[in-house]
Formats: sequence, structure tokens, C-alpha cells
Amino acid sequence: MFKRFIAFIIDLVIVMLICNILNTIALNKKIDNYNHNLNTYNEQMLNHEIGLREYISDYTKVSYKIDKSNILGSGITIMLFIIYFIIIPLLTKGYTLGLKIMNLKLSGKLSIKNLFLRNIITVGILYMVLSVILIHILNYKYYFILMSILSFIQFLLVIISVFMIIYRGDKKGLQDVLSNTFVEEVK
Repeated sequence: MFKRFIAFIIDLVIVMLICNILNTIALNKKIDNYNHNLNTYNEQMLNHEIGLREYISDYTKVSYKIDKSNILGSGITIMLFIIYFIIIPLLTKGYTLGLKIMNLKLSGKLSIKNLFLRNIITVGILYMVLSVILIHILNYKYYFILMSILSFIQFLLVIISVFMIIYRGDKKGLQDVLSNTFVEEVK
């Protein structure tokens, strides 16, 4: 389990570094202003200059504007996650850089569908896709509520999977069971 976790962290760091570099290039200046506004609201809340209701209202509006302004960055992130966690393991017969370094590989029925199912749980790929879709459909209040619920569900899926890996005899997590894939040690 520990090797599996380290492999995942290595993969996540690689993808996030690339995402940050590309998103910095494509950075929208509006987002800087919105982040400044969020910091101001946080300070006002901490200094008791605004109440909780006003803080939540302002916070949800600005967070919504950030997400809406960052569609390009979200798209870049989704594409990199799909390439790294779905396409690369298909092309390399189950390897990512992290798995290779830790002498592990993905095995089982490797297909786009199965790897997509696997990554719904491991990296939240469906959560990311839904956030991009829902930002165009919902107003800020409903978007914030629905995304909060979805992020809680995503968190629960990860926790369930971790406990399954720890306590199941075959060390399979939820993502392994649902996707007919598994991580194995390479000899």
C-alpha cells in the first residue's frame, strides 16, 4: 500500500507541476483580482468587520467568478489528467512514471472506459468535468451548493477506497473493483 501511495504522489506532483506551468502561461488577470477580493473577505471576516452570512454570500460569488474565468485552466488540467492517467497507461501497458519508479504497474482490463472509471475515484476526473459543465448551467448559489456536495462525495469515495485497500485481503480499492484493474508489483 505504501509503494502505491508514493507512486500516486509522484504522479500527482508531475501532473500538477505541468498544470501549474501551463496555467501560469494562460493565466487570466481577472483571477488575480478575484483572489485579492477573496483575501479581503477573509481578512474582514477574521477581523469581525463582516458577518458570516455576508461572508458566505461574497465568497460564493467570487469563487464562482474565479471558476468561470478559469475555464481554460480547468480544460488544460482535465486534458493533462486524461493524458497522464488514462492515455499513458494504455500506451505503456499499465505504467505511469510514478508506478514505474516504484516497480508497480496497472494490470487487468486496461481500456479507456475502465481507466476513466478508475480515475473518477483516484483523481476526481468526473468531478472536474462536471465543474466545467455546471459553471455554464447554474447560477453561483446552486453551483456552490452542488459543487460542495460533489466534493464531499468525492472525498467519501477516496476514504472508502483507502479503507478497502487497507482492510481487504486482496488490497483492492473501490477504483480497482469498479474498473476491473489493479495495481501489482513488477518483479
